[in-house]
Amino acid sequence: MTKDVLDPTLDEFEQREQANIVQALGRLAVGFGAIIATGLSGPLAKAFSFETVFWIGMIVPFCSVLGAILVKPQAPERAAPDWVIIGGGFAFGLLSLLYKVLGMPFAAEASFLTGCAIIVPLVLRLFRDLPKEEITVLIATGVMVFVFRATPLAGPGATAWQMEVLGFDKAFIGLLAFIAEMIGFVGIWFAVGWLRRATIARVYTVITIVGFVLALPTIAMFYGLHLWTEEHLGFGARSIALVDIALASPFGHLSLIPILALIARYAASACAATWFALAASFVNLALAAKQIGTVYLNKIWVVVPGTFDPTGALTRAGDYRELGELMIVANAIGLILPLLAIWLLRKKLI
Repeated sequence: MTKDVLDPTLDEFEQREQANIVQALGRLAVGFGAIIATGLSGPLAKAFSFETVFWIGMIVPFCSVLGAILVKPQAPERAAPDWVIIGGGFAFGLLSLLYKVLGMPFAAEASFLTGCAIIVPLVLRLFRDLPKEEITVLIATGVMVFVFRATPLAGPGATAWQMEVLGFDKAFIGLLAFIAEMIGFVGIWFAVGWLRRATIARVYTVITIVGFVLALPTIAMFYGLHLWTEEHLGFGARSIALVDIALASPFGHLSLIPILALIARYAASACAATWFALAASFVNLALAAKQIGTVYLNKIWVVVPGTFDPTGALTRAGDYRELGELMIVANAIGLILPLLAIWLLRKKLI
């Protein structure tokens, strides 16, 4: 859905509701596919090597490509190709590939900076025909979403610690992912009514605060919470992880709906694919920044994950002495930076 097909008899607030509902339904469709994939991932990871599971996972994009070839949807309105955007995307992909192939020092950082230099101007190019007020809203929202999705994580050491110290095997981690997708699917369904009325700033404020609070039990388990609960309350690390993931998963699935709905409201149908493609590229820049930030945090607080063979058996013990501080810092950054961005941009957000 784009602004060309939104009901013109609706006011601005009602159009926002309509766009939010459609994007929520789209996320429900994606979530349903994720439920199927994660439901199979645990048993597959237990039965096969990581490489085999990866190749089995290639069935999904194969089906997508096959569907695109066989299904002939109604032809949409077409716009003339924008060769600046096409050339910019090609240049970015080529340069990123060269950085990696040539083994260039700081390749991730160079690729991120190149992406910023190319993708951001291309995104702004799409806005050139919009009113100034709409451009302000889109830029403010883009900055807020970028900050939210660019906050670093504790990194792979946290997962290795769960497997080695807490005893979470691959099947249980797969079960957690399945439960997260299942509850996230249900959560989006029940959150549609709230999304219809909530502003973007309110949605991201709630998601940020809830994410911070629900990360605390995992941090507390590093300091022995699960041992205390098992001794005094009769449940341990796995029960805490199950409850935590059940509470957190719906909020993680909501983070993309407001920005997708906003793009749908402003993108003309003739170039809607370009809008969404550049929006995805912009979000991927944020994810690249997240990965870079995670790497640098792990250089300050060094965690050495244990190694496991293809069956999941531990072959070398890890060093997790600094993991607790690392998780605390990452969680604090994930709270402070998004809330600061929301506060600074609050008058420009809708």
